[in-house]
Amino acid sequence: MNSREEIKAIVESQRAFFKTNTTLDLSYRIDALKKLKAMVISHEKEMEEALEKDYLPI
Repeated sequence: MNSREEIKAIVESQRAFFKTNTTLDLSYRIDALKKLKAMVISHEKEMEEALEKDYLPI
């Protein structure tokens, strides 16, 4: 499977999940935000390095 096909499959999967209405529940959304926060904290250095690479002159 190439990158375009993989992206298409992921988007289709996400759309199907959204249609289940699971995301309407407040507790689901709070849990998702907590997981996102943990991911951002655990990958903070990598994100900083990527931003520096993208936006700071060489």
